[in-house]
Amino acid sequence: LGQHIDYTKMTLHISQAIDLQSHGKDADAINELERAMEAGLIESPAAHFNLGMLLAKGERMESAVRNLQRAVKHTSFALGARLLLGQTYRKMERNKEAAIEYLEALKIADSENVSAEYAEELSQLYEPIIEAFGQKDDPQFQLRICDNINAMLVRADWRTHIKRARQQLPAQSEGTPPIPLAEMLTEASSSQVVESLSKVNNLARKGHLR
Repeated sequence: LGQHIDYTKMTLHISQAIDLQSHGKDADAINELERAMEAGLIESPAAHFNLGMLLAKGERMESAVRNLQRAVKHTSFALGARLLLGQTYRKMERNKEAAIEYLEALKIADSENVSAEYAEELSQLYEPIIEAFGQKDDPQFQLRICDNINAMLVRADWRTHIKRARQQLPAQSEGTPPIPLAEMLTEASSSQVVESLSKVNNLARKGHLR
């Protein structure tokens, strides 16, 4: 039998959680969200995402991870949940797991910003990159990946930034799938390389060669 849902109680706790969160009372909002889940909200990816985000701000990292892992299964929350998981694992000093989550986030963001006909194929090209990365044991490299992708995606203009980054990749023959951005970021020492190359190209187009 499925879980009994008390809609009246669940709605009340959700309303209180929203009000508390809007006033910066995160600890109380967490309590209300957990009560809403006990009343039947347990299958809501939005609730798990929000609860995971709130928990990640505090000390309950393992609980944050569990909630974000449930949210990541839903398309609407996958990108945000992957980024929050990366940030949370980094706080926990689980750098390899953090970097893998960041790469998963980049896979989603990159695939969303190419032609629809290539989105699935580009997503598949990320799989061996992420798998190979998981075999490496280089803490500095892992942290660099976290920093590079965090700088690229945790910003208001992340879509524009990804498009600008794609312009720095080698030209592809017509009819071939795009190169994963991960190939550049896993080699570059910093996402500043993207910014620098973009500035170089802009200056060159304006004739400011010096």
